[in-house]
Amino acid sequence: IDFGLAPEYIGLVFLYVGVVLVLGQGGLVRVLTRKMCSRSIALIGLLVMPLPLYLFAYTAPSVSLSLLALFPVAIGASLVNPALTGLASLSAPPDRQGLALGVMRSAGSLGRAVGPLLGAYLYWMLGIASAYLILAGILLALFLFSFTLSGRAESAPVTQGSAS
Repeated sequence: IDFGLAPEYIGLVFLYVGVVLVLGQGGLVRVLTRKMCSRSIALIGLLVMPLPLYLFAYTAPSVSLSLLALFPVAIGASLVNPALTGLASLSAPPDRQGLALGVMRSAGSLGRAVGPLLGAYLYWMLGIASAYLILAGILLALFLFSFTLSGRAESAPVTQGSAS
């Protein structure tokens, strides 16, 4: 599928996603951490991504519809990433937090390396719709799997005056 975008417009799409991520992490996460725990924030992020990805599979090559579907995906990612980092830190004893965060960051780097390769393979072998449908299914499975995890690392909401 060809969106027919020139390189400068592809750059603008990345700018759009980046701005949404910054606004999500800098604004939405800040508000939500005062009202709910990191686990709940991660669950919300995982929950909002599958349906737009499913829709994204069918919006191409419409740029405007694809950007509309991409918005909640970027918001979901902006919620999941900081929440999981917080949970990784909270799940480890104080003397092992560096290790936990290092493993978390390494796993993220591995995902950013393997994810595009897997996505490209699925795209070329099964088509764009299948690639996004499989990704939506994986995120939905992660959302459901998260309910089987213990809540021992769950953090309480940040109250006014207890953290900056």
